[in-house]
Amino acid sequence: MGKTTTSVPKKGQAQIKGTIKVSREVVAKLAELDVVRDEMNKQKRIADDLRKQILAEVGEDSSVTLIHNNKVVGSVSVETTLSVKKETLLLHHPDIFEALAEESKRVTLDTK
Repeated sequence: MGKTTTSVPKKGQAQIKGTIKVSREVVAKLAELDVVRDEMNKQKRIADDLRKQILAEVGEDSSVTLIHNNKVVGSVSVETTLSVKKETLLLHHPDIFEALAEESKRVTLDTK
């Protein structure tokens, strides 16, 4: 996987600000999380490939029900939604962007 490690202070040395010591259990859970994420990414690639193959065969231009031997086996739903180009809005109308913007919290857990 090629992950890198960062050295930490030795016993008796001051701990670096913004760091906390964790138990072996947390280390084990981080390692397990890394394995699970790798498997999820692999499964996502497989699912994306299967999805592309199916849509290439049945099309994606209209909503349809997929039938085999008189049984419904799936469906394709096509919807069009609107989205806002945040960068363009911020560039051309910063006052509107500021009025509509709201903070949101995002927590990211990285493994090393």
